[in-house]
Amino acid sequence: MINTLFLQSEVADPYALYAEMRKNSPVCHDRENGIWAVYTHAACRQILASDMARIPPQSPASLPSMNASALTLADGFARLANPPRHAARRDAVMRLFASMRPVDGGRLLAELIPASGECDWVAAVARKLPALAVLRAFGFSDSDAATVLDNIERLTKIMLPNKTAQQMDGINAVAESILALCERQLARVRLDGGAQERGLLAVNLVGLLVQSVDAGRGLLCNALLQALRLPALPQGEGWQRLAVETMRYDPPIQNTRRVLSAAVEAGGIALPEGAVVLVVLASANRDEAVFADAGSFSLQRGNNADQLGFGAGAHACPAHRFTAELAAGALAAFLGEGRRVELLRPDIVYEPMVNARLPREILLRYSS
Repeated sequence: MINTLFLQSEVADPYALYAEMRKNSPVCHDRENGIWAVYTHAACRQILASDMARIPPQSPASLPSMNASALTLADGFARLANPPRHAARRDAVMRLFASMRPVDGGRLLAELIPASGECDWVAAVARKLPALAVLRAFGFSDSDAATVLDNIERLTKIMLPNKTAQQMDGINAVAESILALCERQLARVRLDGGAQERGLLAVNLVGLLVQSVDAGRGLLCNALLQALRLPALPQGEGWQRLAVETMRYDPPIQNTRRVLSAAVEAGGIALPEGAVVLVVLASANRDEAVFADAGSFSLQRGNNADQLGFGAGAHACPAHRFTAELAAGALAAFLGEGRRVELLRPDIVYEPMVNARLPREILLRYSS
């Protein structure tokens, strides 16, 4: 029986499994979990671009447990919205990006770890730097930034359609305070618009922070591991290519889900109306039909921008350049100054998550 869902912590090489699925079952029905899964680049892109493929709604069982601020966030996030409501929310996100100040990943890194010593890269850097970069880009004070950084991980669980009671308690505990901080900071920035538009801006600033946590953490971790395996470190724009190739080769977000509002054909197979579809982005990124020598990591790859690690279609991640540049800047500062870095525990353990490939810890010893 095909089981398309597994914990990243329990599979040593998910890419071998994806290769087998692309070869033998590129579009398959997982009856045990009640979902369809697509593995090829063409099928994944088709589902992501389809107007009939909708973001799964919040579970009705979760809604009565959400406080007012949590409900406002879940209703207002562009990432969770479907047409026609999605357009205004995405416009808010694009306005936010247009108003962001430049940030230097290398300078932020220097605030988080000393010039030499030992650290857990995950705890010291990857769990903090992405959200810190967003906060600095909007001019948050140090005290407000610290409050957000201490609490934002609990709020990431709002993105899950189904939540445990413990996750729901964590969301409710921090939703009001983080939303209020974002509202206050945007009032200082003085972005134009009516009350409703300003509300969407604040909500989607929270959304940017929430989405930065896992995706940003994973890219910083996976790109660092790839850099440490290279025979020679990149130079100049090579760091940006490193980040983008990592998003293709070992993306932090392995899959995403859609619900079909009408029947859709993918890979020659008719997927029925109402089907829940697992779009396996990480498999699409290793599709030999699109990427030559797809199982190799190459900074010279000419088409790694065709990868789907940042999604595609209306919900393609608008932060892809910001995220890649942040990771590139931080890694160039950390590794590109002649610093010697030793990986103290080469066997990487991953978090027990279905949709994301996130190292639990990366222990390093490094010199200045």
